[in-house]
This record gives sequence, C-alpha cells and structure tokens, in this order.
Amino acid sequence: MELSKVQAPPVWHTPEGIQVSFNVVPLYHALGLHFSTFFSFLSRSTTIMLPKWDIEVFFDSIPKQIVHHPRFKTVDLGSVKAISCSAAHIAPQLAQQLRTRFPDVGKIDGAYGLSEVTAAVSIVPVPGMLNGRAKNKPGSVGIIFPGVEVRIVRPDGSLAGPNEVGELFVRGAGSALGYRGNDKATRETFVDGWVRTGDHMRIDEDGVLFFEDRAKDTLKVSGTQVSPLEIETTLLAHPDKLILDVTVAGVTGGRTADERIPRAWVVLSPAGAVLGGKEV
Repeated sequence: MELSKVQAPPVWHTPEGIQVSFNVVPLYHALGLHFSTFFSFLSRSTTIMLPKWDIEVFFDSIPKQIVHHPRFKTVDLGSVKAISCSAAHIAPQLAQQLRTRFPDVGKIDGAYGLSEVTAAVSIVPVPGMLNGRAKNKPGSVGIIFPGVEVRIVRPDGSLAGPNEVGELFVRGAGSALGYRGNDKATRETFVDGWVRTGDHMRIDEDGVLFFEDRAKDTLKVSGTQVSPLEIETTLLAHPDKLILDVTVAGVTGGRTADERIPRAWVVLSPAGAVLGGKEV
C-alpha cells in the first residue's frame, strides 16, 4: 500500500503487459516460497523457476529480455527492469556491479529476513514512503517491517544503544516456535519469545538497520575480535582493483588448538591476474 502512494505502477514490455519474475531461490527457503506464491496475490505476474541452479540456463533464459561469470559482460540484459536481493545482506560493492550492468535498473530492491521469522524483518524503503519519514541510507538493510519487533543485544545481555553493534533479536507473530527434532538448537535460538538471528547489527537514530557481520563467523585472534566481513570489504576496496570477489573464513593454525586465523580466498580481476596471484 505504501509503495502505491509514492510510485506509479511500472510498465512491463512483455507480451501480456505483466511482470515476469525470475526466481532463483529454492522453495524450501522462506524467501523463495513467498516470492513464488504469496507475492502473486498482490498483482498479476508470471513467475519462472529453475528446477535447480544452473548459471548457463539462467543466462539462456534471458533471451532479450552473476557478476563474475564470463557471460555476464556479453549477454543482453536489457529486458531486466528490476532486481531484488532479499534475506541475506548484499555487499554495496556487489550491488554497484549489478547496477552498472543493468541499464534500466535504478536501484537494487532489498529486504533482510530469515526463515525462522517466516518473512522479512526489514525492507529498503522507496523514497517518500511513510510521508517521507522512511530513510533509505546507503549500505543499510532498511527499516523494520510493521508487526516486527527487534532489539540489539550486547554480549552481556543488556540492550545496545543507537549505532552500537550487537546481536539482532527478533520477534513477531510470524516467528517459528523452534526447530523440529532439534531441541538443542531450539533452546539456543529461540529465547524467551525472541529469535536470536546470529547477525551483528546496529540501529541508527532514524531507526535504520545496518548489517555488520555474522556473529558466528567472528574470529577471536590473540584475544581480539576479528570480522571476516571487514577483511572482505577492505580487500574489495583496494584502490588498484585487483580482486573481483573474496570470502574469508577461519582456519586452524593459531596459537592454540582451538584458535582459528582468517584466510582469504579471492577471485582476481584482469589486472590482478596480470600481476599474478603470488604478488597480489
């Protein structure tokens, strides 16, 4: 309803004049289920699904109508009018790469959520929503959905303040009751009516939510908390643009048997490949 107040209905240049959506998310994820079923009740549309993920079939399915696949730079993507990335957070650098390749996509629509709460927790607002009170801030995962409560919790269990990073707890009518057949995981995740997301977040003074890191991915190295996401962001932001993509995880090799140290796996850019992996 809020969207219809601030933006005109889109025009779809398809044979039937309706939106054609390409769902690449499995139906056993809450996002894939909602996208392929419930969203269809909001407006007339056609949804295309792949029986399983296949990058070649994906590109072949856009006759006229990602980023690091060789065909991404050559296939005609002119028919793509909107891109939505929800559930997990999309890095700003990746979002920018997508925008540069899709000429008719002004922004990457997004939301944050998880299957344990059935649907989205937050949504990136369209300018003008809520009479202009909803803020769309770069790098954020948006504003909290109606009917959803969240809180940011410090490691000691106390509530964090504005712009202070802590673990995100969520509750709402759509929250699950637990994991079937896994009492241990249920006790760890579902606490006093709240769902522990395992994500480090912060909320600013305007009520905008920012993703910082996965709590379970954080490494403790020589007594210091080390964020794999922060390392990834730093490598991708290198001014020489030697790396296209990177993932960082903890591996054995620390001072103690249980200490993990960060290791990065990278995809070199053409400039990085010329320089060589050893030099990079």
